[in-house]
Amino acid sequence: MGQSNSSKEQGSQISEKRGIVIVTEQDTGISEMQEESGIVNQEDSGMCKANRVMDVRELKFDGKLGELRVVLDEIARLERRIFPKHESLASCLELEIKKKNSGLLYAVHRGGDSDSDIQRNLLPSPATILVVGYVMYTFRSCIMASITKLAVKENFRRQGYGESLLKEAILKCRSSSAQRVILHVDPTRTAALALYMKLGFNIDALVRSYYSPKRDAYRMFLDLEFD
Repeated sequence: MGQSNSSKEQGSQISEKRGIVIVTEQDTGISEMQEESGIVNQEDSGMCKANRVMDVRELKFDGKLGELRVVLDEIARLERRIFPKHESLASCLELEIKKKNSGLLYAVHRGGDSDSDIQRNLLPSPATILVVGYVMYTFRSCIMASITKLAVKENFRRQGYGESLLKEAILKCRSSSAQRVILHVDPTRTAALALYMKLGFNIDALVRSYYSPKRDAYRMFLDLEFD
C-alpha cells in the first residue's frame, strides 16, 4: 500500500520516532476516549492482558513523504469515521502535522508480533501495521499546550490505548517545557471525564456552545510539575 515518491511529494517527509509504554490491568478500567470532546464507546471490547506493551510512535515531517503516507491515510480514515464533519481534520491533516507547534502520536497493533519483538524495536513496513488510535496536541505558547484530538478504533477500546496515548502526549508537552496542558470535553461524557481526572486534569470552566449551539464543553487543565 506504500506510495512511491512523486514530484508533488518533494519537500516533505514524515519521519517516525517510537516509544514503548507498559500498561497493566489496573490501567484499563476506564473506557477509551475517542477524542478530546469525549466521544466514548462504553461497551467492553475486552481487557488487555497484564503488562501488555503498547507500541506508540511519533509522526514528524522531515524531508520527503515516503511509505508513512499509509499511516496518515489510515489516521484520516479514522478521523472521518469518528468525528462529525465540522469537527474533522481529515481534509487538512497533513497541513496540521506540518505546523511547527503541533505533534501527533499514534498507537499500532502488529498482529502476531510478540511484546518482545516490539521491545527490541523491530520495525515492519508501515503498510503492514494497523493504526488503532492517535492523539494530537499543539503548543499555544511557550508554556501552554493543548490536547486537540484523542481517538481509538472501536474494536480496540478498553485495552489501554487511549490512556497510553494521552500519557505520552503529556510527556511530550512536559519535555517541551509546557507548564500547563488544557483540553475540552463534553460534560455528558462521564467516562472521558473520569479518564482525564485520573491523569490529574481539573475542571476550569464551562464553555457554552463550544462544539455546537446546543453542545457545551468543560475546559480542563493539568499543571505540570518539574523537579
